[in-house]
Amino acid sequence: MAECDPSGGDLAARFGLSTRSGMTSFALSRRRGMAPATTDEHIQELHGGLEVMVAPVGADSTRALDSEMGALGWPIIEEGCDVIFDCGRLLPQALGQNLILERSDMVFVLATADPSGIANAKWIVDRLSIINQSGHLNLLLRGKSPFSSDDVSKAVGVEVLQEVPEDARASAIACGMPGRATAFARSSLITCTSRLVETIMSAASTREADRGPAVEEALSLDEAFHSVVPVESEDCAR
Repeated sequence: MAECDPSGGDLAARFGLSTRSGMTSFALSRRRGMAPATTDEHIQELHGGLEVMVAPVGADSTRALDSEMGALGWPIIEEGCDVIFDCGRLLPQALGQNLILERSDMVFVLATADPSGIANAKWIVDRLSIINQSGHLNLLLRGKSPFSSDDVSKAVGVEVLQEVPEDARASAIACGMPGRATAFARSSLITCTSRLVETIMSAASTREADRGPAVEEALSLDEAFHSVVPVESEDCAR
């Protein structure tokens, strides 16, 4: 997973990782002539085996990184890699984020299930429909909604793929807090995430068979999901 939130990264602070190795070092290696650079030297591993490239913590550094990624162009990651880009909150002036969203095969928007969240999701979906006209947009709702999935889909213009449950304990563990692995594995959050991963893998296999090149995923889930599977209506990504 590549952390590409222009508002600042979270993974390094949450899991005690070094920001010296990650998206910034990767961008620097590309600038020095490796186009595209290999990711091997810039990956760190979370507990459980998830490979990540972390972003800097501060927004000033990540905005500079975003501009650098936009200038370097596509492909950002070498061909043959399947990548989840966590893009954070959608920012119209973020050149790197817009490039990722433009070229992604699948984009996931996470919205809170209340009226303000749905209204923000509508703006994001409209914007993404302009940025990415060939990829597949998906909507995830966080929490129980007072509206039916059909009503939300009609209002936003994208089908609701599934609801993401509010699970404070599992979310805390996913963000690096201590907890029991067995309880975490059986949580509603992980059950939901497993279904989502199955959906992604099925769609990726279909698209790869139809089109040939490796599929890249652009997901943006909220802070609770950065370490599990990560554009968001309140804190966007890929």
